[in-house]
Amino acid sequence: MAYETPLYVLSFVAGEDLSSNQFQFVTMESDGQVDLADAETDIVLGVLQNKPTAGQAARVMIQGVSKVEADETLAAGNLVHPSADGQAAVFAAGTDTTKYSAGIVLEGAAAGELATVLLGNIGRGA
Repeated sequence: MAYETPLYVLSFVAGEDLSSNQFQFVTMESDGQVDLADAETDIVLGVLQNKPTAGQAARVMIQGVSKVEADETLAAGNLVHPSADGQAAVFAAGTDTTKYSAGIVLEGAAAGELATVLLGNIGRGA
Protein backbone atom coordinates (compact mmCIF):
# COMPACT_ATOMS: atom_id res chain seq x y z
CA MET A 1 0.00 0.00 0.00
CA ALA A 2 1.35 3.42 -0.97
CA TYR A 3 2.66 5.63 1.81
CA GLU A 4 4.02 9.14 2.35
CA THR A 5 6.85 10.78 4.25
CA PRO A 6 6.52 14.51 3.59
CA LEU A 7 9.56 16.72 4.00
CA TYR A 8 8.40 19.93 2.33
CA VAL A 9 4.79 20.70 1.48
CA LEU A 10 4.16 24.25 0.27
CA SER A 11 0.98 26.11 -0.63
CA PHE A 12 0.44 27.76 -4.00
CA VAL A 13 -2.61 29.12 -5.82
CA ALA A 14 -4.25 26.61 -8.13
CA GLY A 15 -4.30 28.08 -11.63
CA GLU A 16 -7.05 25.69 -12.74
CA ASP A 17 -9.54 23.23 -11.27
CA LEU A 18 -7.39 20.49 -9.73
CA SER A 19 -10.16 18.92 -7.65
CA SER A 20 -9.81 15.56 -9.43
CA ASN A 21 -5.99 15.54 -9.53
CA GLN A 22 -4.90 14.68 -5.99
CA PHE A 23 -1.61 12.70 -6.01
CA GLN A 24 -0.72 13.81 -9.54
CA PHE A 25 2.22 15.89 -10.76
CA VAL A 26 1.90 19.68 -11.03
CA THR A 27 4.02 22.43 -12.58
CA MET A 28 4.82 26.03 -11.69
CA GLU A 29 3.45 28.40 -14.32
CA SER A 30 4.83 31.83 -15.25
CA ASP A 31 1.99 33.50 -13.30
CA GLY A 32 3.21 31.84 -10.08
CA GLN A 33 0.26 29.45 -9.92
CA VAL A 34 0.29 25.67 -10.24
CA ASP A 35 -1.34 23.66 -13.01
CA LEU A 36 -1.53 19.98 -13.80
CA ALA A 37 1.59 18.59 -15.48
CA ASP A 38 -0.09 17.78 -18.78
CA ALA A 39 2.86 17.15 -21.08
CA GLU A 40 5.49 14.44 -20.87
CA THR A 41 8.18 17.12 -21.23
CA ASP A 42 6.98 19.22 -18.26
CA ILE A 43 9.39 19.89 -15.42
CA VAL A 44 7.56 18.83 -12.27
CA LEU A 45 7.27 21.10 -9.23
CA GLY A 46 5.85 18.33 -7.04
CA VAL A 47 2.79 16.24 -6.25
CA LEU A 48 -0.60 17.73 -5.41
CA GLN A 49 -1.73 16.70 -1.92
CA ASN A 50 -5.27 18.10 -1.83
CA LYS A 51 -8.20 18.78 -4.19
CA PRO A 52 -8.37 22.55 -4.85
CA THR A 53 -10.47 24.30 -7.45
CA ALA A 54 -9.07 27.28 -9.40
CA GLY A 55 -7.95 30.08 -7.09
CA GLN A 56 -7.83 27.90 -3.97
CA ALA A 57 -4.72 26.86 -2.05
CA ALA A 58 -2.97 23.92 -3.65
CA ARG A 59 -0.79 21.95 -1.24
CA VAL A 60 2.20 20.58 -3.15
CA MET A 61 4.80 18.15 -1.80
CA ILE A 62 8.05 19.31 -3.36
CA GLN A 63 10.39 17.06 -1.41
CA GLY A 64 9.87 13.75 0.32
CA VAL A 65 8.11 10.47 -0.35
CA SER A 66 4.64 10.86 -1.87
CA LYS A 67 1.79 8.80 -3.19
CA VAL A 68 1.53 9.30 -6.96
CA GLU A 69 -1.14 7.96 -9.31
CA ALA A 70 0.34 5.54 -11.86
CA ASP A 71 -0.43 5.97 -15.57
CA GLU A 72 0.98 2.52 -16.31
CA THR A 73 2.42 -0.36 -14.29
CA LEU A 74 5.30 0.97 -12.18
CA ALA A 75 7.90 -1.16 -10.41
CA ALA A 76 10.29 -0.32 -7.58
CA GLY A 77 13.39 1.30 -9.06
CA ASN A 78 11.64 2.82 -12.08
CA LEU A 79 12.38 6.48 -12.69
CA VAL A 80 9.18 8.38 -13.48
CA HIS A 81 8.08 11.49 -15.35
CA PRO A 82 4.61 13.02 -15.84
CA SER A 83 2.32 11.51 -18.43
CA ALA A 84 0.03 13.72 -20.52
CA ASP A 85 -2.56 13.61 -17.72
CA GLY A 86 -0.39 14.30 -14.65
CA GLN A 87 0.08 10.68 -13.61
CA ALA A 88 3.43 8.89 -13.29
CA ALA A 89 4.88 7.11 -16.34
CA VAL A 90 8.13 5.16 -16.67
CA PHE A 91 11.11 7.35 -17.59
CA ALA A 92 13.61 5.55 -19.82
CA ALA A 93 16.97 7.06 -18.88
CA GLY A 94 19.19 7.56 -21.91
CA THR A 95 16.31 7.47 -24.39
CA ASP A 96 13.75 10.04 -23.18
CA THR A 97 15.93 12.97 -24.23
CA THR A 98 13.19 15.61 -24.04
CA LYS A 99 11.81 14.52 -20.67
CA TYR A 100 12.86 15.09 -17.09
CA SER A 101 12.56 12.54 -14.33
CA ALA A 102 10.46 13.50 -11.33
CA GLY A 103 11.51 10.76 -8.94
CA ILE A 104 12.11 7.07 -8.33
CA VAL A 105 9.49 4.47 -7.45
CA LEU A 106 9.92 2.91 -3.99
CA GLU A 107 6.74 0.83 -4.12
CA GLY A 108 5.15 -0.03 -7.46
CA ALA A 109 1.52 0.00 -8.54
CA ALA A 110 -0.71 -0.93 -11.45
CA ALA A 111 -2.17 1.71 -13.77
CA GLY A 112 -4.69 3.90 -11.94
CA GLU A 113 -3.42 2.90 -8.49
CA LEU A 114 -1.15 4.81 -6.10
CA ALA A 115 2.59 4.16 -6.15
CA THR A 116 5.13 5.41 -3.61
CA VAL A 117 7.69 7.79 -5.16
CA LEU A 118 10.76 9.50 -3.75
CA LEU A 119 10.54 12.94 -5.35
CA GLY A 120 13.54 14.45 -7.06
CA ASN A 121 14.51 15.82 -10.44
CA ILE A 122 17.15 13.22 -11.13
CA GLY A 123 17.96 14.52 -14.58
CA ARG A 124 17.29 14.58 -18.27
CA GLY A 125 17.10 11.50 -20.45
CA ALA A 126 20.35 12.02 -22.37
